[in-house]
Amino acid sequence: MSRGTALVVGMICLGCVSTAGLFWFWNTRTADFLPLADALAEALPGSSPRVEGGRRRRPDPDVSLLQVMLKVPFDPGVDDAPPPPDAAATLDVVEEVVAGSEYAGRYDVLEVHLRRDGADGVMTSATFVRPMPEPEPSR
Repeated sequence: MSRGTALVVGMICLGCVSTAGLFWFWNTRTADFLPLADALAEALPGSSPRVEGGRRRRPDPDVSLLQVMLKVPFDPGVDDAPPPPDAAATLDVVEEVVAGSEYAGRYDVLEVHLRRDGADGVMTSATFVRPMPEPEPSR
C-alpha cells in the first residue's frame, strides 16, 4: 500500500471514529430526556425541543435544573423581563408537559430557552427561569 493510500484510509478511519464518538456522546447526554423531548415536540410542533438536566456549576452547584431549549416562530422577548403573550403561552405549555412527566419531582428549577431564527439571519433568544412545576397527581 502506498503512503498516500494509507493516509487516505487513515483519514477515513479517523472520520468514522470521530463520528461514532460524537453520536455516542450526544445519545448518552440526551437519551434520558427523549420521552420529554418527544412530548414537547408533540405539544409544540416545529419547536425542535432539546432537553438536558443536571446541576449548575455556578453560581449555586446545589441547585439541580432541567433545561428546555425550543425554537419558536415569534419574538421571545428579552431576559429578565416579563414574557410577551406568545412566549407566556409557550411557557405554560412547557410547564404543563413537564408537570405530566416523570421529571417534575427530580429537579429544583425549570429553565426554558426560547430562540427565534429571523429571516434576516439574526437570532433572538430569551431565557426564562421558573420553579419546577409540581407533579400531576396519579390517576
